[in-house]
Amino acid sequence: MIRHALLGGLAALATAAAALAAPLSPGDLRLIGALEIPKTLVVDGAPFGGISGIDYDPKMDEWLMISDDKSDLAPARFYVGRMEFDAKTMSGLHVERVVSLRREDGSTYPPPREPSGERADAESIRIDPVDGSLLWSTEGDPQRSFDPAIRRMDRQGNALGAVALPDMFSFRRGARPNQNSRRLELLC
Repeated sequence: MIRHALLGGLAALATAAAALAAPLSPGDLRLIGALEIPKTLVVDGAPFGGISGIDYDPKMDEWLMISDDKSDLAPARFYVGRMEFDAKTMSGLHVERVVSLRREDGSTYPPPREPSGERADAESIRIDPVDGSLLWSTEGDPQRSFDPAIRRMDRQGNALGAVALPDMFSFRRGARPNQNSRRLELLC
Protein backbone atom coordinates (compact mmCIF):
# COMPACT_ATOMS: atom_id res chain seq x y z
CA MET A 1 0.00 0.00 0.00
CA ILE A 2 2.71 2.50 1.02
CA ARG A 3 4.83 1.54 -1.98
CA HIS A 4 1.81 2.11 -4.25
CA ALA A 5 1.27 5.54 -2.70
CA LEU A 6 4.94 6.40 -3.07
CA LEU A 7 5.02 5.53 -6.70
CA GLY A 8 1.70 7.20 -7.35
CA GLY A 9 3.24 10.33 -5.89
CA LEU A 10 6.34 9.79 -7.98
CA ALA A 11 4.13 9.53 -11.03
CA ALA A 12 2.55 12.88 -10.29
CA LEU A 13 5.99 14.39 -9.76
CA ALA A 14 7.23 12.79 -12.94
CA THR A 15 4.51 14.61 -14.83
CA ALA A 16 5.64 17.85 -13.22
CA ALA A 17 9.30 17.17 -13.99
CA ALA A 18 8.51 16.44 -17.62
CA ALA A 19 6.80 19.80 -17.94
CA LEU A 20 9.35 21.95 -16.10
CA ALA A 21 9.66 24.27 -19.07
CA ALA A 22 6.08 25.53 -18.59
CA PRO A 23 4.66 27.13 -15.42
CA LEU A 24 2.60 24.66 -13.39
CA SER A 25 -0.32 24.96 -11.05
CA PRO A 26 -1.60 22.23 -8.71
CA GLY A 27 -4.39 21.49 -11.18
CA ASP A 28 -1.80 20.53 -13.80
CA LEU A 29 -0.70 17.45 -11.82
CA ARG A 30 -2.34 14.14 -12.62
CA LEU A 31 -1.68 10.51 -11.85
CA ILE A 32 -0.07 8.75 -14.80
CA GLY A 33 0.41 5.38 -13.16
CA ALA A 34 1.64 3.34 -10.23
CA LEU A 35 4.26 0.64 -9.84
CA GLU A 36 4.55 -2.09 -7.27
CA ILE A 37 8.05 -2.47 -5.87
CA PRO A 38 8.87 -5.93 -4.48
CA LYS A 39 9.21 -5.92 -0.69
CA THR A 40 12.36 -7.98 -1.16
CA LEU A 41 14.22 -5.38 -3.26
CA VAL A 42 17.78 -4.95 -1.97
CA VAL A 43 20.19 -2.37 -3.40
CA ASP A 44 23.90 -2.61 -2.56
CA GLY A 45 23.03 -4.74 0.48
CA ALA A 46 20.38 -2.33 1.83
CA PRO A 47 16.64 -3.05 1.70
CA PHE A 48 14.67 -0.54 -0.37
CA GLY A 49 11.92 1.20 1.55
CA GLY A 50 10.85 3.75 4.12
CA ILE A 51 10.87 6.49 1.49
CA SER A 52 9.97 9.77 3.18
CA GLY A 53 11.28 12.32 0.67
CA ILE A 54 12.17 12.55 -3.02
CA ASP A 55 13.69 15.08 -5.39
CA TYR A 56 14.46 15.10 -9.10
CA ASP A 57 17.75 16.26 -10.61
CA PRO A 58 17.10 17.31 -14.22
CA LYS A 59 20.83 17.78 -14.90
CA MET A 60 21.60 14.15 -14.06
CA ASP A 61 18.13 12.77 -14.91
CA GLU A 62 18.10 11.09 -11.50
CA TRP A 63 15.62 10.76 -8.67
CA LEU A 64 16.95 10.94 -5.10
CA MET A 65 14.81 9.10 -2.55
CA ILE A 66 15.63 9.35 1.17
CA SER A 67 14.65 6.62 3.63
CA ASP A 68 13.47 7.32 7.17
CA ASP A 69 14.93 4.02 8.40
CA LYS A 70 16.87 5.13 11.49
CA SER A 71 19.72 2.69 10.71
CA ASP A 72 17.60 -0.23 11.94
CA LEU A 73 17.85 -2.31 8.74
CA ALA A 74 20.91 -0.66 7.17
CA PRO A 75 22.77 2.61 7.72
CA ALA A 76 20.61 5.74 7.24
CA ARG A 77 20.57 6.33 3.48
CA PHE A 78 19.20 7.67 0.26
CA TYR A 79 18.72 5.91 -3.05
CA VAL A 80 19.50 7.13 -6.54
CA GLY A 81 17.37 5.90 -9.42
CA ARG A 82 15.75 6.58 -12.74
CA MET A 83 12.12 6.38 -13.80
CA GLU A 84 10.66 5.38 -17.11
CA PHE A 85 7.58 7.42 -17.93
CA ASP A 86 5.93 9.59 -20.51
CA ALA A 87 2.93 11.91 -20.39
CA LYS A 88 0.52 8.94 -20.24
CA THR A 89 2.17 6.08 -18.36
CA MET A 90 4.77 5.19 -15.80
CA SER A 91 6.54 1.98 -16.74
CA GLY A 92 9.55 1.52 -14.50
CA LEU A 93 11.68 2.56 -11.56
CA HIS A 94 15.32 1.49 -11.58
CA VAL A 95 17.06 1.98 -8.24
CA GLU A 96 20.72 2.19 -9.21
CA ARG A 97 22.56 2.70 -5.95
CA VAL A 98 22.30 3.47 -2.26
CA VAL A 99 24.30 6.14 -0.45
CA SER A 100 24.83 6.11 3.33
CA LEU A 101 24.36 9.37 5.24
CA ARG A 102 27.52 10.29 7.14
CA ARG A 103 28.20 12.34 10.24
CA GLU A 104 30.83 15.08 10.47
CA ASP A 105 33.45 12.53 11.56
CA GLY A 106 32.78 10.39 8.46
CA SER A 107 30.99 7.59 10.30
CA THR A 108 27.47 6.42 9.49
CA TYR A 109 24.62 7.18 11.89
CA PRO A 110 24.28 4.51 14.61
CA PRO A 111 21.21 2.30 14.96
CA PRO A 112 18.75 3.16 17.76
CA ARG A 113 19.93 0.20 19.86
CA GLU A 114 23.34 1.87 20.36
CA PRO A 115 23.24 3.90 23.58
CA SER A 116 24.83 7.11 22.34
CA GLY A 117 25.23 9.26 19.28
CA GLU A 118 22.84 11.22 17.12
CA ARG A 119 20.32 9.15 15.19
CA ALA A 120 19.20 10.12 11.72
CA ASP A 121 15.44 10.41 11.25
CA ALA A 122 15.48 11.60 7.65
CA GLU A 123 12.30 13.13 6.29
CA SER A 124 13.14 15.17 3.20
CA ILE A 125 15.90 15.61 0.62
CA ARG A 126 16.55 18.49 -1.80
CA ILE A 127 19.19 19.30 -4.38
CA ASP A 128 20.72 22.76 -4.04
CA PRO A 129 20.43 24.18 -7.58
CA VAL A 130 23.30 26.58 -6.94
CA ASP A 131 26.10 24.15 -6.06
CA GLY A 132 24.55 20.68 -6.53
CA SER A 133 25.01 19.70 -2.88
CA LEU A 134 22.16 17.95 -1.08
CA LEU A 135 20.13 19.13 1.88
CA TRP A 136 18.25 16.71 4.12
CA SER A 137 16.09 17.23 7.16
CA THR A 138 16.07 15.14 10.31
CA GLU A 139 13.40 15.23 13.00
CA GLY A 140 15.96 15.11 15.78
CA ASP A 141 15.97 12.97 18.90
CA PRO A 142 14.87 14.65 22.16
CA GLN A 143 15.83 11.60 24.27
CA ARG A 144 19.43 12.05 23.12
CA SER A 145 19.27 15.88 23.15
CA PHE A 146 19.58 16.35 19.38
CA ASP A 147 17.29 19.01 17.91
CA PRO A 148 15.68 18.85 14.46
CA ALA A 149 18.20 19.86 11.81
CA ILE A 150 18.78 20.56 8.16
CA ARG A 151 22.08 19.00 7.10
CA ARG A 152 24.11 19.52 3.94
CA MET A 153 25.99 16.67 2.23
CA ASP A 154 27.68 15.82 -1.03
CA ARG A 155 26.41 13.14 -3.41
CA GLN A 156 28.51 10.51 -1.65
CA GLY A 157 26.72 11.22 1.65
CA ASN A 158 29.65 13.08 3.24
CA ALA A 159 28.59 15.76 5.73
CA LEU A 160 29.16 19.36 4.66
CA GLY A 161 27.72 21.07 7.74
CA ALA A 162 24.27 22.16 8.81
CA VAL A 163 21.93 25.08 8.25
CA ALA A 164 21.54 27.28 11.33
CA LEU A 165 17.91 27.11 12.49
CA PRO A 166 16.10 29.60 14.74
CA ASP A 167 15.76 28.57 18.39
CA MET A 168 12.00 28.06 17.89
CA PHE A 169 12.87 24.79 16.10
CA SER A 170 14.62 23.37 19.18
CA PHE A 171 12.90 20.91 21.52
CA ARG A 172 13.35 23.49 24.32
CA ARG A 173 11.23 26.04 22.50
CA GLY A 174 8.65 24.51 20.20
CA ALA A 175 9.63 21.39 18.30
CA ARG A 176 7.69 18.25 19.16
CA PRO A 177 8.95 14.66 18.91
CA ASN A 178 8.15 13.01 15.58
CA GLN A 179 6.37 16.16 14.29
CA ASN A 180 9.18 18.14 12.66
CA SER A 181 10.93 18.68 9.35
CA ARG A 182 8.47 16.69 7.24
CA ARG A 183 9.05 18.84 4.20
CA LEU A 184 11.94 20.87 2.89
CA GLU A 185 11.64 23.29 -0.01
CA LEU A 186 14.20 25.56 -1.63
CA LEU A 187 12.99 28.83 -3.08
CA CYS A 188 15.50 30.27 -5.51
